[in-house]
Amino acid sequence: MTVGKHVVSENVTRNIPVTREEAVIERRPIAEGTRTEPGAFGQQEPIHMNLMREQPTAQKITVPREEVTVHKRTEAGTEPITQQLRREEPYIIREGDVQRVDQTGIHH
Repeated sequence: MTVGKHVVSENVTRNIPVTREEAVIERRPIAEGTRTEPGAFGQQEPIHMNLMREQPTAQKITVPREEVTVHKRTEAGTEPITQQLRREEPYIIREGDVQRVDQTGIHH
């Protein structure tokens, strides 16, 4: 009796769950005289900053025109991946027998 193994290869496609982070920018007008202090980027809390514009008057002054908030949003989805997978299949050849029997008992 001879015992051995052979390698079976097959291409398999699976959907793999993935997440990604996106920056979300919200813009809204602010009330005159209202200001927020900017934060450091990369923190978990939103970042607030004032955008300025020049407003003509008897003299030119810089006034806040809108507030911008930046925060992270996590998106979840799936992406297909195709990979060649290999596995070993055992076989048995009996003496004087030309048939091969695999692990499922099927004769080849």
